[in-house]
Amino acid sequence: MSIQAENQQGMFRVSYYITQKIFGQTKLGSATLRVDLIINGPDKTVNGIANVYQPTNPPVNVVSHLNGEWSYLSNVNENHVLVVVDGFDLSTIQFGGQPMEHKNLTLRMAISEDWQSGSASFNYLYEGEWYEVEYATVALLEGEDHINLDALSSFSSFNKPKI
Repeated sequence: MSIQAENQQGMFRVSYYITQKIFGQTKLGSATLRVDLIINGPDKTVNGIANVYQPTNPPVNVVSHLNGEWSYLSNVNENHVLVVVDGFDLSTIQFGGQPMEHKNLTLRMAISEDWQSGSASFNYLYEGEWYEVEYATVALLEGEDHINLDALSSFSSFNKPKI
């Protein structure tokens, strides 16, 4: 069964490490984004958490709750998955007894059809100023590929429609 067919049947979890690289090595001092996502196949929605960090002085640490969507992006030769999400932090400011959300991250990823790797660009808000990271490499976190593919396979085969 193809990953496209499996995506139509259920949900799966995936974690990515997104950073700029030069000649295969992480660019020193660049912001790094770690995302943990829950992908909903039938609804084509994405939810999760993200953490932007940067080894500078003072160090950057931006945490976000993610909401967005995914879709297939096809050209003549290949298919990709386009993931578009926005991140929000929870403020101590309350409106009607509820915490107000402030947008602090935007993320755009073009992932391979098998959800294993890709490229991305993201913007994040830190101390009132927006920063942009482009041409970043998206990679699965170590150990995630086998765990997620096994979970996706067992979930989708367990939830197959009865004929």
